[in-house]
Amino acid sequence: GKTKPAAIAAAMNLRPGEPFKFDPPRWSNRIESASSGGGIFSRVWNLAPVRAPDGSVQLRVVATEAPARNLEYGVTKSLYNDIWEGEVGFSHGNLFGSGERLDLMARRGTREPHPSFNAKFTGNALTPESAYDLEAFSEYIGVTGHEGGASSRRGLTVRFPRLLSRRIRGSASMEKTAARTAAGEHDHLIHSSFDIGPYYQKLPSNGRSSVQATANIGGKLDLSKMQKGIADTPRALTPYSSYAATTRQIIPLGSSPTAANKSPITLALQHRGTASTSELPQHEALAIGFAARVRGYSPRMNGPLSSSVVGTAEIRIPVTLPANSLVNDGSVVIFSDWMAASRWTIRDIKNKVKSKTARSSASAPLLSKPMRKASAGIGLRSVLQGIPV
Repeated sequence: GKTKPAAIAAAMNLRPGEPFKFDPPRWSNRIESASSGGGIFSRVWNLAPVRAPDGSVQLRVVATEAPARNLEYGVTKSLYNDIWEGEVGFSHGNLFGSGERLDLMARRGTREPHPSFNAKFTGNALTPESAYDLEAFSEYIGVTGHEGGASSRRGLTVRFPRLLSRRIRGSASMEKTAARTAAGEHDHLIHSSFDIGPYYQKLPSNGRSSVQATANIGGKLDLSKMQKGIADTPRALTPYSSYAATTRQIIPLGSSPTAANKSPITLALQHRGTASTSELPQHEALAIGFAARVRGYSPRMNGPLSSSVVGTAEIRIPVTLPANSLVNDGSVVIFSDWMAASRWTIRDIKNKVKSKTARSSASAPLLSKPMRKASAGIGLRSVLQGIPV
């Protein structure tokens, strides 16, 4: 195959001349779990030590490499723009023989003036401890109905899935955001993100709970002030930040009434709280609004939000559907959603504020307005296997 033996040895912490303890299940699981994201091996058939003619011991790996190249295409409806989009993507899951992955994607909406492109390179997929992602993007994110909203983003992002430990992930990015104004204002952003968790805890009756948090810290860099000599870099940088925490609980409500191997009726809870500073870029405020969606309402109705608290409760009753090749067994879901948030309203200071002290930004500080929503309903949830073509 194409995978380099040295990459497999590094993934299993094998070094020439050092003793090792033969542990096939652990090594097999290590390779399969490490390659599950990139799909390097479809199956590991055998792991066994073999004595070489010089008297040394080598580890022989017999595995089947999955197809490295993949082409996908389809039509989706964007929750951000609320329009239909066509997209095509190409990926190579083992670019240089060490599990490196390359993903290329292009998409365009029915009412978008230009397409969006994304290219991501993932290195060291076989060794998660040193893995990283390098992503370049050019996206159209215009949202009709929000005056002064951003319309496009271009930038570069670096991600580290294991920044300090298995449960702490970090990323850093630089981007240029163009505002949808007659003057064509631009923001140059420096951004960093940190994800902590999830941390799991067992609950009574085989229940489980998890909690995770996210912190986004960044700044808007005013290059015009620096070019004119008005301010140095620290004073030309306007900081902003946002924070979020999410908790989830799954609580079984007794055993299944039909069979011991069936899933029991469960109570599922999820709560999420988000807060941010007033200088948060418009497109990130809109992302908070879409994350605070309540079933039964269009996500676009939220608009940009400064802070939100969202909760959902579901009672999941497993049901057995007629046997077929497309639909799995599902659940009848009785749900209730609610949210409370502070909504931001953009004012155009070019037309409404005339002051020498007004900043060159296209938008004045955002004004908070309270908003509340709630809904309840019932539905059927199942998983479609996909239709072969």
